[in-house]
Amino acid sequence: MYMKRYLWLWAVLLSIALGSSCTERLEDDLRGGESIPLVRATFAKMGADEAGRLPERIGNVEACLFEGGVMTETYDGLEETGGGYVLRLERLSGTLYMLANAEGLVNLKQMQEEGITESEWRETVVASRDGRAVSFFSGKLDLDASSGGRTELPLTLERGVVRFDLLVRGSEVAVGGVTFRNVMQEGYLLSRGEPESPAESERGDLAVSFTEALSGDSLGIAYVYEQLNPDLEVRVEAVIGGRSYTLEGRLPERLKRNTVYTLTVRRDETTEAVSLQVEEWADGGESALTPDLDGRLTVDRTDSRLPDGARLNEAGDELSLSCAAADFTLAVSCAEELEFVPDAGLPVSVEPVPDAGRGKNLFRVSKKLLPPGYPAEKVTLRFRRKGLQGTYDDDRLTLVLRENPIRVEGGLTFGKEDYTCDFARYIDNELGRFVMPEGMELEVRFEDGEDPWVKVERVEGSEETYRVLGGWKPNDPKADGRAQAAKLVVRRASDGVETEVYTVKRRNYGMPVTLMNGIWWCKYNAVGDLRSFDDQILVPQDPAANAGKTVFEYLSDCTPEEYMRLYDRSSYIGDGGVGMAVFNDGGTLKLKGYVNPPVSMSHVDPKALSPDGYEMPAVADYDRVFDGSWYMRFDVSGGPYAVHSPWEGNREVFVLSGSRSDLVADGLQLPVIYHAEVYDKIGGVKKESVTFYGPGAQWGGGGVNHNKIVFAAYSKENAGWFHAFGGWGLRRQTNGKENSRVVRLIKSPVEYMYGL
Repeated sequence: MYMKRYLWLWAVLLSIALGSSCTERLEDDLRGGESIPLVRATFAKMGADEAGRLPERIGNVEACLFEGGVMTETYDGLEETGGGYVLRLERLSGTLYMLANAEGLVNLKQMQEEGITESEWRETVVASRDGRAVSFFSGKLDLDASSGGRTELPLTLERGVVRFDLLVRGSEVAVGGVTFRNVMQEGYLLSRGEPESPAESERGDLAVSFTEALSGDSLGIAYVYEQLNPDLEVRVEAVIGGRSYTLEGRLPERLKRNTVYTLTVRRDETTEAVSLQVEEWADGGESALTPDLDGRLTVDRTDSRLPDGARLNEAGDELSLSCAAADFTLAVSCAEELEFVPDAGLPVSVEPVPDAGRGKNLFRVSKKLLPPGYPAEKVTLRFRRKGLQGTYDDDRLTLVLRENPIRVEGGLTFGKEDYTCDFARYIDNELGRFVMPEGMELEVRFEDGEDPWVKVERVEGSEETYRVLGGWKPNDPKADGRAQAAKLVVRRASDGVETEVYTVKRRNYGMPVTLMNGIWWCKYNAVGDLRSFDDQILVPQDPAANAGKTVFEYLSDCTPEEYMRLYDRSSYIGDGGVGMAVFNDGGTLKLKGYVNPPVSMSHVDPKALSPDGYEMPAVADYDRVFDGSWYMRFDVSGGPYAVHSPWEGNREVFVLSGSRSDLVADGLQLPVIYHAEVYDKIGGVKKESVTFYGPGAQWGGGGVNHNKIVFAAYSKENAGWFHAFGGWGLRRQTNGKENSRVVRLIKSPVEYMYGL
C-alpha cells in the first residue's frame, strides 16, 4: 500500500479566534443570486460540548478539491462568517475536503504540485508530537451528488482526535496522574468510517501529570488519535481517603474520532470501595460532567459599578464597553461562589475583589484604550463554580469592546499595547489623517528639547479631518539618525480635557544641503549605497562645515586622503544603486564591477535610487544652474553664463574653478583633477552656490576618462549634462546607458519646514 507520511516536529499555531468578522466579499456571497451554492462548514458536536462551542481556537481553515482522482484546487485562509466557514466554488464537481488546524501536518499546495492522487490522499497519515496527538479537524463533501438548486451546501468538520475526560465521584479523592499505555503514535488524516490505525504505527505511553492533584471533574485531560488497538490500557495514580492507589483498566479497542471517553474514579461513600470505570460518552443523555446548577450567569446591575458608556443587553449576560480605558467593578449574579478562569489571550484583566462580602461575586475588570483602526472585539469571561474542576458553557459572560470612533487614514497605525506608530525610518510630508468624532479635536505636543517636527492642521472645508504632517529642517545638526517622537493628543473641544494620547516616531536623518534657484542640493556627491543614509555624509559629519569652510574651499585645501574619501565609490551605472570603487589596472584607473547595464540610469524612478526624502535630480533641475548655450567651463573661473532655464529672474551663473594635482588612487598618480563652484551673483554680491566634483565617466573597457563627468539626471529622452574639463567644457546632450555617472541628490519637495 502506498502511503505518504507528513511528519512535522513543530507545533500547530492556533492564532485566529472563532469569532472573527466576515469579509465584505463573503457578505456579498451570502446575498445570493448565484447559481452555484456556497459551501458552509460547521464543527461537529463532541460529547457534552454544545454545537458551535469549541474549547480550542481555530487557526487556518483550508480545503482541496479532487476531480477525476486528481487534486485540482487548493483553498487557504477561509474566514468565519455567520457561524461557519464559507467557500464559494466555481463548479459542482468532484470531492471537496476541508481541514482546520492542520498547519504543520500537511501542505496542500505541495501535495498538488507533487500530483497526489485521491487514493493516496485518503491514506495520508499524521504523527504525534512529543508523544501527543495534534488536534485538527477534517471533513469532506461529495459535490457530484450535491444539488445546484440549493443556496448552501453543509459540510461538517469533525475532530481527528479522541478526547478523554476525568470524572471524580466521592469525597477525599485526589488524582495525581494518568498514563495511557500502548497508544498509537500515528493516525489517519481522514475518517475511514470505522476506526483504523496505520499498519506501521509505533506505540508508546502517554503520561499526563497534574501540577495540583485533581479532586473534581476535568475536561480534556488527554487527546489521542482515532485507533483500532486491542492493547490499550490506562493507569490512574490517586490518593483516596489518605491512601495511595494505582488503578488500572482496559480502554475500548476501538477509539472513534470526535468522541469523548470518560475515566471515572469512584469511591463508594458506604463501602469505601474504590473503582475505575471507562466508558464512551452517551450523546443526548445526562452526565455528571454537566453540573445540576441553575441558569446562566448574569451581571448584577445593582452591585456593579460600570464605566460611562457601558451598555448591558436585556438578558444581562453581555456587557458592551466603549473604546476608552476603564477600571470598574463587575458583580456577577450566582448562588455559588465563583472563581475567574484566567486566559492569557484576553485583552482585559480580571481579579476578584477581596472581602466582597458573603454571597457576592465581585471582580475588578481593567481594560486598556482600544486605539483607532481596530475592529470591535467580543471577549468571553469564563468562571468556575467553587468546588468544581471543570468549566461549563453557562458559566460565562461576554464583553463587547466597541471600536474607537476616531478614523485614522494613511500610514498611521498605532499599536494596541503602546499606542505608538513607529515608522522606524525617515519620513516627511503627510503621515496620515485623523477623522474626529463631533466635539473632539487634535493637537500635537513635544517633550522638552524636541523640535516641532510634526504639524497638525485641519483640512480646509472639514471641521473633523486633521492632517498630520512630518517636517524637515535643513542642515539640522541633530539629524544623525536619532529617533524623533511627538504626541498626538485627542481632547474635547468644549473643555480641553484630554481623552487619548498617541505617539508617532521616525528616524531623523538629514544630509547637508544648499539652496540654489529654488532647489535644495545636497552639498556632496552620493557614495556607496544610494538608498542608505548610513553610507552618506550626514549633517553632523559635514567635513567642510566642521572645518569652517565652503565645500569649494575644503576640496581645495583638504588632504589627498580626505579628498579621495569624497571621490571614491561615487560612480554609478544602471539601476544597481551601489557606488563603484576606483582601482589601478596596470596604470589605468578603472571602476570595479563596471558593466554595460541593461537599463539606462536616466530612466530609473528618481526616488528609487535615494534614501527616504531625497531623489535623483531631473534634467530640468540641472537646467536651473547650468549654461544653456554651447559650453560652460569648469576648469576656468568665469562667467556670467546664461542658465538653460531661468528661475524667478536668476538668469546667470558664475564659475569658480579649483584643481588638485596631488591625488593618488590605488597607488596611481592622477592627472590634474578639477572641481568647480557654480554660484549666483545678484546685485554684484555672491549668493547661492553648489560645488561639483567627482570621477570622470567610464563607458567601456578603456577605464575612467578623467574630468569628463556625466551627471546623473532623470530623463525619459536620456538628456543630461556632460562635462569635459578643458577645451570646450560642459554641455547638455544625450547620454548613453553605458556611461557611468556621478549622483548629486536633491531634497524632495517638502510641505512643512521647521527651524529655519
